[in-house]
Amino acid sequence: MKYFLAVVLVFLGLSGSCRADGQFSLSGLVDSASSEVRTIWNEGATEAYLPLYTYHLRFAYDANKIASYNENPWGIGIGKGIKDDNGNWHGLYAMEFQDSHNRFEPIAGYGFIHPMANFAGVNLGIGYTVFLTARSDINHYIPFPGVLPLASIEKGSVSVKAAYIPGKHNNGNVLFFFGTYRFAQ
Repeated sequence: MKYFLAVVLVFLGLSGSCRADGQFSLSGLVDSASSEVRTIWNEGATEAYLPLYTYHLRFAYDANKIASYNENPWGIGIGKGIKDDNGNWHGLYAMEFQDSHNRFEPIAGYGFIHPMANFAGVNLGIGYTVFLTARSDINHYIPFPGVLPLASIEKGSVSVKAAYIPGKHNNGNVLFFFGTYRFAQ
């Protein structure tokens, strides 16, 4: 848990952690991160999360492994999200779904998406998520932290996001797709 908090603090507060003299300030890091979380929680819109699809990249797996995996991650989630003055999305979320082995996987974390392009009202963005999860096949559900890249396609209050889980042969190399719906405030 302490490692997860350290990772969250680094990603949320890095920009606010340097003093005017250029020195790193842990208290600045903590203040910036806690301010970010408070803002999202108090001012963010409620969002519903729906896991959509888990795609195991075919080049990285043997056919028998692919055949044994679940790629329909039934589940649900909820969160709070906010857009800043630059159009960046910041969100806090909790979700649960069926993993590749058809077992329950909870996840909770922070996400950030920076808009990269807009085509006829459809926004494309990239970012990251910092999270805490637990899996049956990794330390028997002992929670562990992670950081993954995110991509997003958004139109109005609906978006489809994808996280990439890197890996090696027959492990990782997965795209996890989930939809979000932002409720009006």
